[in-house]
Amino acid sequence: MWRLIFLIVVVVVGLVWWTNRSRNPVADLAQARALFADGHVVEAVDLAKLAFNQSEGDSVIRGEAAVLVARIAEQNDDLQDAASWYDRVPDRSPEFSSARASSGLIYAEKLHRLGDAIDRFATVEERDPGSLVARRRLAQVLGLANRTHEAQEHLVALVRLGNISHLELLLLVLGEETIDDVQVVERYQKAAPSDPHPLIGLARLAAQAGKMARARELLQEAITLDGELVEPVVRLGALLVETRDFRGLLNWEQELVSMKVKQHPGGQVVRGDMFRLIDAPRRAARCYLDAVRMDPNRPEACYRLGRILVSLGQSDQATEFLQRARQVEAYVQAAKVANGAETIADVARQAAALSLPWEEFAWTALQSTTDPNNRQLAEKLTRLKDALAGLPDQRIRPGTGIAQRLDLTGYPQPELSDALVARLDQGDVADDQVADRGIRFEETAMATGLNFRFVNGANRAEDIRFMYQTTGGGVAAVDYDRDGWPDLWWTQGADQPTVRDGKHSDALFLNTGDGRVIDVTIQAGVAENRFSQGVAVGDIDADGFPDILVANLVENRLWLNNGDGTFTAAELGGPGRNRWTTSCLVADLDGDGLPDLYEVNYLAGEDVFTRRCRESDGTTGICTPQTFSGSLDRTLRNLGDGQFEDVSSRWKLQRPGGSGLGVVAARLGTSTPPGRLDLFIANDTRANFLYRSGSSGDKSSSSAWRDTALQQGLALNDAGRAEACMGIAVGDVDGDGRLDLFVTNFIDETNTLYRQNERGGFSDRTRAAGLESPSRAQLGFGTQFLDLDLDGVLDLVVTNGHIENNTAKGQPFRMPPQVFWNDGSGRFHLLAADKLGDFFSGRYLGRGLARLDFNRDGAADIAISHVGRPAALLINRTVQRGHHVVVRLVGTRGNRDAIGTTLMYHLGSRRVVRQLTAGDGFQASNQRVVVLGLGASGVVPPVEVTWPSGTRQVFDGLPIDGEVVLVEGRSRAFRLPGPESTGR
Repeated sequence: MWRLIFLIVVVVVGLVWWTNRSRNPVADLAQARALFADGHVVEAVDLAKLAFNQSEGDSVIRGEAAVLVARIAEQNDDLQDAASWYDRVPDRSPEFSSARASSGLIYAEKLHRLGDAIDRFATVEERDPGSLVARRRLAQVLGLANRTHEAQEHLVALVRLGNISHLELLLLVLGEETIDDVQVVERYQKAAPSDPHPLIGLARLAAQAGKMARARELLQEAITLDGELVEPVVRLGALLVETRDFRGLLNWEQELVSMKVKQHPGGQVVRGDMFRLIDAPRRAARCYLDAVRMDPNRPEACYRLGRILVSLGQSDQATEFLQRARQVEAYVQAAKVANGAETIADVARQAAALSLPWEEFAWTALQSTTDPNNRQLAEKLTRLKDALAGLPDQRIRPGTGIAQRLDLTGYPQPELSDALVARLDQGDVADDQVADRGIRFEETAMATGLNFRFVNGANRAEDIRFMYQTTGGGVAAVDYDRDGWPDLWWTQGADQPTVRDGKHSDALFLNTGDGRVIDVTIQAGVAENRFSQGVAVGDIDADGFPDILVANLVENRLWLNNGDGTFTAAELGGPGRNRWTTSCLVADLDGDGLPDLYEVNYLAGEDVFTRRCRESDGTTGICTPQTFSGSLDRTLRNLGDGQFEDVSSRWKLQRPGGSGLGVVAARLGTSTPPGRLDLFIANDTRANFLYRSGSSGDKSSSSAWRDTALQQGLALNDAGRAEACMGIAVGDVDGDGRLDLFVTNFIDETNTLYRQNERGGFSDRTRAAGLESPSRAQLGFGTQFLDLDLDGVLDLVVTNGHIENNTAKGQPFRMPPQVFWNDGSGRFHLLAADKLGDFFSGRYLGRGLARLDFNRDGAADIAISHVGRPAALLINRTVQRGHHVVVRLVGTRGNRDAIGTTLMYHLGSRRVVRQLTAGDGFQASNQRVVVLGLGASGVVPPVEVTWPSGTRQVFDGLPIDGEVVLVEGRSRAFRLPGPESTGR
């Protein structure tokens, strides 16, 4: 029996072998195609597989058979099987490239496995560098995987192949900026949990939301899944820098930094940041220089290298890197809104200036599609195309990189010495937790009788449709009747932007001294019925009574204080009067003793008040600032006879390229000449300005004004990028005697703290100060430094609120205000809203914010203007607070307002510096007093006063918890009656 069974098996196997041996794979494949065409899918697949198996030595038939099986499987939605059959196509088959590309498409678009898709498209590109499909798809999937540096080569190749879209060109310009869609990234991660690429995107989104621990976990998981992948290592290093995790950075440098990481420009930027953190600037400079060599279009690398060189005394070499950072940032911003012939041509010119020949050609080609019959443009395009011959697929023209011209051979190699290892090993992760400081506020607007609501031209806050409806109103604290009690001026909007409105006017509220206010707008003769923005206070005619400058959408107006409780309007007129002014200031800019006027102007264009812009999803919304040209600021010199002269151009205070929202005038450094002030302008999405004045000897010309923001570190943030800057606070936050600047910015950016160093330059120290993460999900407007508990240390208040309702896109609309306590080292801690008072648990559209002492108890109070809700008056009810002195200043050898006067005193070993400034940021004017917090000290230490004229005086024995007037040149302080004796 067993012999019979064995014989049958042998015969059957032999027959099968003989049958297969005698089959023709070509015929089988042809029959399989015919069966498939007739709808006999199962039979077609069987025959195609048979043809594949029987054609091992024939790459053509084997490849065609595998493709047929793959296509049938794809048609039947058996996607994994389809991809595996596409992958079986032999590399010698003519079908190889198209099959691998098809497999890549399945992995990218249907199976959502980024790593597998990248591998397939990379294989095709390696085989055929001229493959349009491979280049385009590689650029897409590498971008999705946040491997943007690697994607650049393929985007440039699309330009060379003459087939790059407008969106792809924009992605090339954006560089490291990516557009992450959380739902898309989560879909990829869910589909392929073992693929590290989606984890990079999720980590980026987590970090943007301030979830640093979660971002770190995701990046570490990605590294565990693929230790050869560079991008998560680079991003983990950046996260460790951001969180100041020194020991984490030590482990990162020693365990994770491979040669691949050092060959990535982002990796060298992070290493530079690490060396900068541990005070090794020369090693940091080498890292940044390596990054610039690899990618000279990284603004953060150029900017940080420039700032390091300035700090090392190499200002001349720094200039080129700083300027490139600003040029690249301007190029990126311009590209984002380029959508017409004129704007696209401007972007092409900027690309040329940056030596980016492929991009100049691509933008010019895009411009030609808007004007196809332009012969001149066609000839230019031909010349540009001819000039590209032989250039490699890299963004910058070979031989034009700025890094090649800088020699740092004398600097130490960027490696960790034993001493630097020790510095990292001793570092700790900063702790932002802080106990309740007892700081409390009470919102009292309704109780005091303050009833004011800004009208922005929209029916509801949610109905904001135009740019002018977003900026809101301003507020000034001003003792207009000189009774010692600060009154409040609120600017008002209108139903239409350029039409004088009889229904609405700015409002003036008189502080009665008993905890209430009275609306005296009509009695005071105030009828400011234009669409108002910011407001400034100053004694224009030196009569002792403060006057009011109101910024309007069209035609600003000066309200002169008559001294009897009323005001008289004065038109300013002249060229530039119709510009959109947001903020303004009154201060003596040329040192002649007369306060001048500075108007911060925002955007320009015939349709600036009416244009709506199309969003990426096809809907229309509020335009971005980049859509419009920036408006030129205006400076009016006080001639002393009631007239003003426009000196904007002559004084060189009219730099193009701005879009100003905030302004501060102060004496920022020791190099500021006597009688002069520095002007800092916060620009929206464009580089900030810092106008510094030298001594020209000719007060009528002030020809020495120049913008030094870039050189001094205030133009851009630490990443070398312009931000949507709005509010400004100025003061010494770390007790080093130098004024620092804090600037509020847009949502998904961060607010920025610029600390001044001993050389008069500024550094972005937002991370170190603990202010980065709390601000990322906020859109900040008004802000002020103020000593909330009178301990001699400046704390911080910010009011927030979006400009449009993007809740459908996952962004908050109304936002909470924030209060930060300063621990004395310049590190800030966000205080819990539920501890501060009921107001801070609410959500608002905050705009202007002014500091004042409403009830004259020495504690800083706050006035805030809102969009869509009544204004707020927050009284400081902090119980555990220190002693104080309130100082009012009167100048005699310069301007009476004494703007720029510095007061210095000591609390124990701590040096405390305060200065009376003007402008006060976004559309606000603070009460013109200086409050000296004394902490627990029972006596007032000697106070050294340095007046703008250069005169120095020391005042000793000032009354504790009292108010005094200091007059320049007078040796004795004049004590003012206390609030209990002057209230009505």
